[in-house]
Amino acid sequence: MTLTSAHAPSAPAPPYAEPMGPREPHLGDYLALLRRYWQVIAVALMVALLSGAAIHLSSPARYKARIDVVVIASSLVTSPTNVSSDVSIDSAVQILLSDRVLGETARALDYPGRSSGLLTDMTISPLINSRILRLYVTSPTPEMAYSAVTLLVQNFLEVRQAALLTDRDNATTAIQAQLTSLQAALELPLSSSPLNGRDPTQTNRELVAEQNRLQTQLISLTVNNPAPGYISHEAILPTNTVRSGGYIVMGSATGVGLLLGCFTAAILDRRRQRRNLKWEN
Repeated sequence: MTLTSAHAPSAPAPPYAEPMGPREPHLGDYLALLRRYWQVIAVALMVALLSGAAIHLSSPARYKARIDVVVIASSLVTSPTNVSSDVSIDSAVQILLSDRVLGETARALDYPGRSSGLLTDMTISPLINSRILRLYVTSPTPEMAYSAVTLLVQNFLEVRQAALLTDRDNATTAIQAQLTSLQAALELPLSSSPLNGRDPTQTNRELVAEQNRLQTQLISLTVNNPAPGYISHEAILPTNTVRSGGYIVMGSATGVGLLLGCFTAAILDRRRQRRNLKWEN
Protein backbone atom coordinates (compact mmCIF):
# COMPACT_ATOMS: atom_id res chain seq x y z
CA MET A 1 0.00 0.00 0.00
CA THR A 2 1.41 3.28 -1.03
CA LEU A 3 0.69 6.45 0.86
CA THR A 4 0.55 9.71 -1.04
CA SER A 5 0.37 13.21 0.26
CA ALA A 6 -2.76 15.14 -0.24
CA HIS A 7 -0.79 18.28 -1.22
CA ALA A 8 1.68 18.64 -4.13
CA PRO A 9 5.21 19.57 -3.15
CA SER A 10 5.92 23.31 -3.36
CA ALA A 11 8.41 24.60 -5.98
CA PRO A 12 11.78 25.86 -4.73
CA ALA A 13 11.95 29.61 -4.11
CA PRO A 14 13.77 31.58 -6.78
CA PRO A 15 17.19 32.97 -5.82
CA TYR A 16 17.33 36.50 -4.43
CA ALA A 17 17.99 39.07 -7.18
CA GLU A 18 19.64 42.35 -6.30
CA PRO A 19 18.04 45.48 -7.67
CA MET A 20 19.55 46.71 -10.95
CA GLY A 21 21.62 49.90 -10.70
CA PRO A 22 23.96 51.95 -12.92
CA ARG A 23 27.02 49.94 -13.83
CA GLU A 24 30.55 51.23 -14.39
CA PRO A 25 31.34 52.04 -18.04
CA HIS A 26 33.87 49.79 -19.77
CA LEU A 27 36.26 50.28 -22.66
CA GLY A 28 33.70 48.83 -25.04
CA ASP A 29 31.24 51.53 -24.02
CA TYR A 30 33.71 54.27 -24.92
CA LEU A 31 34.51 52.62 -28.25
CA ALA A 32 30.80 52.32 -29.00
CA LEU A 33 30.41 56.01 -28.16
CA LEU A 34 33.18 56.92 -30.59
CA ARG A 35 31.68 54.77 -33.34
CA ARG A 36 28.23 56.22 -32.79
CA TYR A 37 29.29 59.89 -32.74
CA TRP A 38 32.48 59.92 -34.81
CA GLN A 39 31.00 62.50 -37.13
CA VAL A 40 30.38 64.89 -34.22
CA ILE A 41 33.98 64.44 -32.99
CA ALA A 42 35.34 64.93 -36.52
CA VAL A 43 33.36 68.15 -36.98
CA ALA A 44 34.54 69.51 -33.61
CA LEU A 45 38.14 68.64 -34.48
CA MET A 46 37.87 70.31 -37.88
CA VAL A 47 36.37 73.48 -36.39
CA ALA A 48 39.12 73.66 -33.78
CA LEU A 49 41.88 73.18 -36.38
CA LEU A 50 40.42 75.82 -38.65
CA SER A 51 40.10 78.21 -35.73
CA GLY A 52 43.72 77.56 -34.69
CA ALA A 53 44.96 78.11 -38.23
CA ALA A 54 43.00 81.36 -38.47
CA ILE A 55 44.42 82.59 -35.16
CA HIS A 56 47.96 81.66 -36.23
CA LEU A 57 47.65 83.32 -39.63
CA SER A 58 46.13 86.45 -38.11
CA SER A 59 49.20 86.97 -35.89
CA PRO A 60 51.57 89.76 -37.01
CA ALA A 61 53.87 88.70 -39.83
CA ARG A 62 57.62 88.88 -39.19
CA TYR A 63 60.67 88.69 -41.44
CA LYS A 64 63.93 86.87 -40.76
CA ALA A 65 67.31 87.96 -42.16
CA ARG A 66 70.48 85.86 -41.96
CA ILE A 67 74.19 86.58 -42.20
CA ASP A 68 77.28 84.39 -41.65
CA VAL A 69 80.56 85.74 -40.31
CA VAL A 70 83.87 83.87 -39.97
CA VAL A 71 85.70 84.75 -36.75
CA ILE A 72 89.46 84.52 -37.27
CA ALA A 73 91.44 83.31 -34.27
CA SER A 74 94.10 85.83 -33.30
CA SER A 75 97.28 84.91 -31.40
CA LEU A 76 99.43 87.67 -29.94
CA VAL A 77 103.04 86.89 -29.01
CA THR A 78 104.24 88.55 -25.84
CA SER A 79 107.23 88.10 -23.62
CA PRO A 80 108.41 86.17 -21.68
CA THR A 81 106.04 83.49 -23.00
CA ASN A 82 103.85 83.13 -26.05
CA VAL A 83 100.27 83.96 -25.11
CA SER A 84 97.29 83.26 -27.36
CA SER A 85 94.56 85.86 -27.20
CA ASP A 86 90.98 85.88 -28.49
CA VAL A 87 91.01 82.36 -29.90
CA SER A 88 87.74 81.17 -28.36
CA ILE A 89 84.47 81.57 -30.25
CA ASP A 90 82.85 82.46 -26.91
CA SER A 91 84.92 85.64 -26.69
CA ALA A 92 83.50 86.69 -30.07
CA VAL A 93 79.96 86.02 -28.85
CA GLN A 94 80.60 88.15 -25.76
CA ILE A 95 81.72 91.03 -27.98
CA LEU A 96 78.61 90.58 -30.11
CA LEU A 97 76.37 90.79 -27.03
CA SER A 98 78.18 93.80 -25.57
CA ASP A 99 76.69 97.28 -25.44
CA ARG A 100 79.26 98.53 -27.93
CA VAL A 101 77.79 96.18 -30.56
CA LEU A 102 74.25 95.18 -29.58
CA GLY A 103 73.37 98.40 -27.79
CA GLU A 104 74.94 100.67 -30.40
CA THR A 105 73.08 98.84 -33.18
CA ALA A 106 69.74 99.15 -31.38
CA ARG A 107 70.29 102.86 -30.73
CA ALA A 108 71.41 103.58 -34.28
CA LEU A 109 68.33 101.90 -35.78
CA ASP A 110 65.93 103.04 -33.04
CA TYR A 111 65.02 99.36 -32.78
CA PRO A 112 61.68 98.55 -31.07
CA GLY A 113 62.47 97.73 -27.46
CA ARG A 114 66.04 98.97 -27.93
CA SER A 115 68.72 96.53 -26.72
CA SER A 116 66.34 94.10 -25.00
CA GLY A 117 64.08 93.99 -28.07
CA LEU A 118 66.98 93.32 -30.42
CA LEU A 119 68.37 90.68 -28.07
CA THR A 120 64.98 88.92 -28.09
CA ASP A 121 64.74 89.00 -31.89
CA MET A 122 68.36 87.91 -32.47
CA THR A 123 69.53 84.30 -32.71
CA ILE A 124 73.22 83.27 -32.68
CA SER A 125 73.98 79.81 -34.07
CA PRO A 126 77.69 78.84 -34.03
CA LEU A 127 78.32 76.07 -36.55
CA ILE A 128 79.86 72.96 -35.03
CA ASN A 129 83.57 72.35 -35.73
CA SER A 130 83.98 75.72 -37.40
CA ARG A 131 84.57 79.37 -36.57
CA ILE A 132 81.40 80.53 -38.32
CA LEU A 133 78.77 82.50 -36.46
CA ARG A 134 75.34 82.43 -38.11
CA LEU A 135 73.17 85.35 -37.07
CA TYR A 136 69.40 85.71 -37.50
CA VAL A 137 67.28 88.76 -36.77
CA THR A 138 63.47 88.54 -36.91
CA SER A 139 61.69 91.89 -37.19
CA PRO A 140 58.25 93.25 -38.11
CA THR A 141 59.57 94.66 -41.42
CA PRO A 142 62.06 93.20 -43.90
CA GLU A 143 64.04 96.44 -43.98
CA MET A 144 64.46 96.42 -40.20
CA ALA A 145 65.58 92.78 -40.17
CA TYR A 146 68.11 93.38 -42.96
CA SER A 147 69.48 96.59 -41.46
CA ALA A 148 69.76 95.10 -37.98
CA VAL A 149 71.65 91.95 -38.96
CA THR A 150 73.96 93.88 -41.30
CA LEU A 151 74.80 96.65 -38.83
CA LEU A 152 75.30 94.09 -36.06
CA VAL A 153 78.08 92.37 -37.99
CA GLN A 154 79.65 95.65 -39.08
CA ASN A 155 79.82 96.91 -35.51
CA PHE A 156 81.07 93.53 -34.33
CA LEU A 157 83.97 93.50 -36.79
CA GLU A 158 84.90 97.09 -35.96
CA VAL A 159 84.85 96.53 -32.19
CA ARG A 160 86.80 93.29 -32.46
CA GLN A 161 89.34 94.94 -34.75
CA ALA A 162 89.81 97.74 -32.22
CA ALA A 163 90.24 95.22 -29.39
CA LEU A 164 92.84 93.25 -31.34
CA LEU A 165 94.78 96.42 -32.17
CA THR A 166 94.72 97.47 -28.51
CA ASP A 167 96.09 94.07 -27.49
CA ARG A 168 98.78 94.35 -30.15
CA ASP A 169 99.76 97.85 -28.97
CA ASN A 170 99.98 96.66 -25.38
CA ALA A 171 102.16 93.71 -26.41
CA THR A 172 104.37 96.02 -28.49
CA THR A 173 104.79 98.42 -25.58
CA ALA A 174 105.76 95.59 -23.25
CA ILE A 175 108.34 94.20 -25.68
CA GLN A 176 109.82 97.64 -26.33
CA ALA A 177 110.21 98.20 -22.58
CA GLN A 178 112.08 94.91 -22.29
CA LEU A 179 114.28 95.81 -25.24
CA THR A 180 115.13 99.13 -23.60
CA SER A 181 116.17 97.34 -20.42
CA LEU A 182 118.28 94.83 -22.36
CA GLN A 183 119.96 97.59 -24.34
CA ALA A 184 120.83 99.43 -21.15
CA ALA A 185 122.32 96.25 -19.69
CA LEU A 186 124.36 95.61 -22.84
CA GLU A 187 125.78 99.17 -22.81
CA LEU A 188 127.22 98.68 -19.32
CA PRO A 189 130.91 97.78 -19.09
CA LEU A 190 131.56 94.11 -18.58
CA SER A 191 133.06 94.78 -15.15
CA SER A 192 129.82 96.56 -14.09
CA SER A 193 127.56 93.69 -15.08
CA PRO A 194 126.26 91.49 -12.23
CA LEU A 195 128.32 88.39 -12.77
CA ASN A 196 127.06 86.11 -9.96
CA GLY A 197 130.03 83.89 -10.57
CA ARG A 198 129.38 83.65 -14.33
CA ASP A 199 131.49 84.68 -17.29
CA PRO A 200 130.58 88.26 -18.35
CA THR A 201 131.05 87.36 -22.00
CA GLN A 202 128.57 84.48 -21.69
CA THR A 203 126.12 86.79 -19.94
CA ASN A 204 126.34 89.29 -22.79
CA ARG A 205 125.73 86.52 -25.34
CA GLU A 206 122.56 85.52 -23.50
CA LEU A 207 121.41 89.13 -23.39
CA VAL A 208 122.03 89.51 -27.11
CA ALA A 209 120.09 86.30 -27.84
CA GLU A 210 117.18 87.52 -25.76
CA GLN A 211 117.34 90.87 -27.55
CA ASN A 212 117.20 89.17 -30.94
CA ARG A 213 114.24 87.07 -29.86
CA LEU A 214 112.30 90.10 -28.66
CA GLN A 215 113.12 92.03 -31.83
CA THR A 216 111.78 89.14 -33.90
CA GLN A 217 108.56 89.19 -31.89
CA LEU A 218 108.32 92.96 -32.29
CA ILE A 219 108.71 92.70 -36.06
CA SER A 220 106.08 89.97 -36.17
CA LEU A 221 103.63 92.17 -34.26
CA THR A 222 104.35 95.14 -36.49
CA VAL A 223 104.02 93.28 -39.79
CA ASN A 224 101.04 91.05 -39.00
CA ASN A 225 97.86 93.11 -38.87
CA PRO A 226 95.25 91.19 -36.80
CA ALA A 227 92.07 90.46 -38.75
CA PRO A 228 88.76 90.31 -36.88
CA GLY A 229 87.01 88.13 -39.45
CA TYR A 230 84.96 88.44 -42.61
CA ILE A 231 81.43 87.89 -43.89
CA SER A 232 81.04 84.56 -45.66
CA HIS A 233 77.32 84.88 -46.44
CA GLU A 234 75.89 88.31 -47.13
CA ALA A 235 72.45 89.20 -45.81
CA ILE A 236 69.65 89.64 -48.32
CA LEU A 237 66.37 91.47 -47.93
CA PRO A 238 63.84 88.84 -46.72
CA THR A 239 60.64 88.42 -48.68
CA ASN A 240 58.97 85.46 -46.95
CA THR A 241 57.16 85.93 -43.67
CA VAL A 242 57.69 83.73 -40.65
CA ARG A 243 55.32 83.09 -37.76
CA SER A 244 56.58 81.37 -34.67
CA GLY A 245 54.54 79.02 -32.50
CA GLY A 246 52.65 77.28 -35.31
CA TYR A 247 53.18 73.80 -33.90
CA ILE A 248 52.08 74.91 -30.45
CA VAL A 249 48.91 76.56 -31.77
CA MET A 250 47.90 73.60 -33.94
CA GLY A 251 48.72 71.08 -31.23
CA SER A 252 46.61 73.00 -28.73
CA ALA A 253 43.77 73.27 -31.27
CA THR A 254 43.86 69.50 -31.82
CA GLY A 255 43.58 68.80 -28.11
CA VAL A 256 40.75 71.29 -27.66
CA GLY A 257 38.89 69.86 -30.67
CA LEU A 258 39.10 66.27 -29.42
CA LEU A 259 38.05 67.28 -25.92
CA LEU A 260 35.13 69.33 -27.21
CA GLY A 261 34.03 66.55 -29.58
CA CYS A 262 34.11 63.86 -26.90
CA PHE A 263 32.25 66.11 -24.45
CA THR A 264 29.55 66.85 -27.02
CA ALA A 265 29.27 63.16 -27.89
CA ALA A 266 28.82 62.27 -24.21
CA ILE A 267 26.03 64.83 -23.83
CA LEU A 268 24.23 63.58 -26.94
CA ASP A 269 24.51 59.97 -25.78
CA ARG A 270 23.10 60.86 -22.36
CA ARG A 271 20.09 62.52 -24.00
CA ARG A 272 19.58 59.47 -26.23
CA GLN A 273 19.48 57.16 -23.20
CA ARG A 274 16.93 59.37 -21.47
CA ARG A 275 14.65 59.36 -24.53
CA ASN A 276 14.87 55.57 -24.69
CA LEU A 277 13.84 55.30 -21.06
CA LYS A 278 10.82 57.54 -21.64
CA TRP A 279 9.70 55.44 -24.62
CA GLU A 280 10.00 52.23 -22.60
CA ASN A 281 7.93 53.65 -19.78
